[in-house]
Amino acid sequence: MAQRNHSGTQNWLLQV
Repeated sequence: MAQRNHSGTQNWLLQV
């Protein structure tokens, strides 16, 4: 899971 602090905020939606 790429849950970072910058792009991870919207990246988790793609890796749901």
